[in-house]
Amino acid sequence: MAHGTSVPRSWKELRDVYGGPVRFLNDGYINAEPPVPTNVPELDEHLCGGLRSGLNVLGGEPGGGKSALALFLSMSAALSGANVLFVSLEMSADQCWSRCASCMSLEIAKERDSEEFRFRWGDVWELGQKAKAREDAAKRTGKAEEFVRELMASDPVGIAVDRLASKCPGLAIADDPALHDIGGIEEAARGARELGMSMLVVDYLQYVDVEGATDEYGRVSAVSKRLNRVGVECGVPVLALASLSRTTAARKPGAIPDMHAFKGSGDIESNALSAWIIDRDPDEPGVRRLHVVKNRNGSVTDDEPVRLRFDGAHNSFERV
Repeated sequence: MAHGTSVPRSWKELRDVYGGPVRFLNDGYINAEPPVPTNVPELDEHLCGGLRSGLNVLGGEPGGGKSALALFLSMSAALSGANVLFVSLEMSADQCWSRCASCMSLEIAKERDSEEFRFRWGDVWELGQKAKAREDAAKRTGKAEEFVRELMASDPVGIAVDRLASKCPGLAIADDPALHDIGGIEEAARGARELGMSMLVVDYLQYVDVEGATDEYGRVSAVSKRLNRVGVECGVPVLALASLSRTTAARKPGAIPDMHAFKGSGDIESNALSAWIIDRDPDEPGVRRLHVVKNRNGSVTDDEPVRLRFDGAHNSFERV
């Protein structure tokens, strides 16, 4: 019994201590937390509306687009009003923001019917050097304030960042070294939940350290278990990225992957609410297939994966 709770005198009292069906009707049905949509209609259909509290795993081969997809889904969730904490253990926060700004530039270029406002995320550094030269010139002439206004009004990256700030105010990206440890992630998640976090994204699972783990299998098992627990405890979905095994990378092109594809898979199979794998379409190089290989709250994709056209230079996905 919970501390301070009187000892139940009947089975009904015991049931009600832990929450009976009437509690479910109020808290788990009428006032249930809504799932966080991915805004990929076919994927949300399989997930029965979106992501629910607990662990969800996205796997992929190196360079296959899993980090890009996780960032894209985080932006999409933020566009829908969700507060998303993206923990990046592989890329710096600035690299992630470059990708997000590049993706946003596609929308701006289309609205203004001008390629001038479209840029690849790989070009951001070079564009930044040009902006720095303009800033230095403005400071020398005492026009620093005018430069800031010009940056947000006419510079392609400045415009994209301004759009990001206004349309995705709930997106936060963290690359703090303390977050490389599972304890640091748990602490950050609990603090973020108190401030309204709707979803936690961890890129990626195999990079998370855990005390006491002596091999990759044990580390992946412990991390996946604790990420699932913190998701349930905080009442938010956790999307964790994961590597695939070398045997998966060498499988026959076009073959449908399964849960055994995850590298050092440990207890991912039992801990995850859902598990997805992204790979290249063998017939269309620019298309990615998204396989839902496990799903407690809906259906799997079997031999009909979700197909998305991938623009890696702009970190963008669109339905095929």
